[in-house]
Amino acid sequence: MSHDEAYRSFQRVQNQLEAARFAVSRTLSNMSAGAESVAEAEYPLRPQYLRECAAELELTYSLRLFAAFEGTLRSYWQSIRPASRPRRTPVEVVMNRIASRCSVSYDILSRAHEVRGYRNHAVHHGGIVGVLAFGDCKSRLSRFISYLPRRW
Repeated sequence: MSHDEAYRSFQRVQNQLEAARFAVSRTLSNMSAGAESVAEAEYPLRPQYLRECAAELELTYSLRLFAAFEGTLRSYWQSIRPASRPRRTPVEVVMNRIASRCSVSYDILSRAHEVRGYRNHAVHHGGIVGVLAFGDCKSRLSRFISYLPRRW
């Protein structure tokens, strides 16, 4: 893997977020112009469902972004510490170990951990505390990745 591959995976998630925003917004506009639900859908869609979806898009794609980040970290960790079976090391520990090995500054590590905490709270507690915008999450995680070797 390489930096470029990691950054491309982040960009794919951002592209999908923008496509979802457009699709939800366009569908809501069409529905407000007269349709009560989207009849072509397998499951009847109401404007309320789409508004709720729109409200959660940033969070949903931030979770996907963190998954791409975690996959990148685990790929790097496996390359420097090969194992015959997958490890179950918590991502917090993996982040700390990689930060130590790659001389990631405390500030960069701390900001990436804030994204991890945001993700954990959303996943495990069903909501968010504070708001980290998708762009901010992407920036923080990209900065962390920038400390990894160009290729591994």
